Amino acid sequence: MGVTASQTSDPTTGRPPRRRRRILVSLKIFMAFLVSLVVADVIGYVLHYQRQEGIIREVLGAGGNLTGGDNIAPRWLQKWLGPDSVVFNEVHGITLYKTRADDANLARLSATGGLAQITWICLDETAVTDEGIFLLSGMTRLEVLKICGTKVTDAGLAHLKGLTSLRMLDLRNCEVTDAGVAELQQALPKLTIDTGRSPIVNPPAPTPDAPSESN
Repeated sequence: MGVTASQTSDPTTGRPPRRRRRILVSLKIFMAFLVSLVVADVIGYVLHYQRQEGIIREVLGAGGNLTGGDNIAPRWLQKWLGPDSVVFNEVHGITLYKTRADDANLARLSATGGLAQITWICLDETAVTDEGIFLLSGMTRLEVLKICGTKVTDAGLAHLKGLTSLRMLDLRNCEVTDAGVAELQQALPKLTIDTGRSPIVNPPAPTPDAPSESN
């Protein structure tokens, strides 16, 4: 039996029945939602690519090395980019040991927006100063920082007080004082600090003086 006009459209307006229009609108909304999710994912991958590419270019350009984790890109994108692509690998560590890295390099790394994911960084025997250490103050996931043989002073140590994830700090052959180190240790009691003189690890809280014995 054929379908009558009254079943497919409103005889007064020629438009589909109200129920059918609601279904069509719902489908359009659902498709728009799916498209928005895909677009958001693509934008996320593009931004991640830009951050990673900036970090890789800056570190390798200064003669350093990187340590990365798993590739976060979907399989289809990994296959399209090829097995040698590392721009979607999460960079966790940066090594600039004995390179020409200085505060300007750290400024460019900071500008990439990718330093927040770094958990350890080695700047031993570089030209980094207190100004460069200030640029690391937003690295909330940083656990290990090595700045041995730099010109960092107590002023630079003050910029590290907010890094509550920091667990190991190498200050050997730096221009820091015992007072500056003690102040940082007080701010970060779980931090292990190596000054080359003696590591400071969770020093015990001071105890009150014992009462003197009466004669």
